[in-house]
Amino acid sequence: MSVLDYKKQEREKEVIQLEGQISEKKEEFQALSDRVENYDKGIENLKTLEQMLDTSPEYQLPEPQGFMSAKSYKNKVAEDLFSRLVKEYADRQGVTEQLKAENQILWVQKMNNIRACVREIVENEVIYL
Repeated sequence: MSVLDYKKQEREKEVIQLEGQISEKKEEFQALSDRVENYDKGIENLKTLEQMLDTSPEYQLPEPQGFMSAKSYKNKVAEDLFSRLVKEYADRQGVTEQLKAENQILWVQKMNNIRACVREIVENEVIYL
């Protein structure tokens, strides 16, 4: 084998190695270009999501109500809750009009107990927070 043939063989090996490196770099380039495309699509999706959150009515906070005095808060919120809870507790404990007709003293005792419990709940959970 002559020196020229040997150099030719070495050059062919280098060319094959360089072709392998070129194909690897092409794959890396393709992967990076796909990531850039996905990034651009992601940015577009985020912009549409942001626009939807800014304009869609179900994601908007309601307008704040004006300040209430303690008396109006008690009249509008606490008393309504109190009456609903008294009815609910009375139903759950079986305190009915029939019990009132049959045994008034027992009915009054149970209703006073229910009112006391509900008043404590409303005062601690709603009024005094």
